[in-house]
Amino acid sequence: MKKKSSLRSDLARLRRLSWRGWALLAEAVLLLGASRACVLVFPYRRIMTWLGQRQGERAIAAPPQLIVQRVAWAVRAASRRTPWNSNCLAQALAGQIMLGRRGVASTIHFGVMRETSGKLAAHAWLSAGDVFVIGKYGLEQYTEVAQFARGVGG
Repeated sequence: MKKKSSLRSDLARLRRLSWRGWALLAEAVLLLGASRACVLVFPYRRIMTWLGQRQGERAIAAPPQLIVQRVAWAVRAASRRTPWNSNCLAQALAGQIMLGRRGVASTIHFGVMRETSGKLAAHAWLSAGDVFVIGKYGLEQYTEVAQFARGVGG
């Protein structure tokens, strides 16, 4: 459970949002919900057909920094507040859709690692060119096994 001061500062921060900020946050919540539902309902093989060109990183000179930052903020902020588990794959899917709607090509990356217990752990992250958008923390522990690039409108 959050501390009262943390909850108070969260509420104060939310009150200061412009209508555009609220709209971006609402879009992120809706797309996180839809992405999480897809992850729960459809097998990964099916989801991967929707992700874009396999093993193809899109070459982007320099993605619009402000757009990338705002989308990353909205997805991270919304994922902390959803009543469902907005895991890394749901966040990467939502972020990719949001970036595409704003004319920014992106790539979802998948990685795996073996935990100390011997189980395999998976992670998904999103990049736009050389910029990490979602899921960059801890990814150095994972071996990348697949990339799915999606261009604008694709």
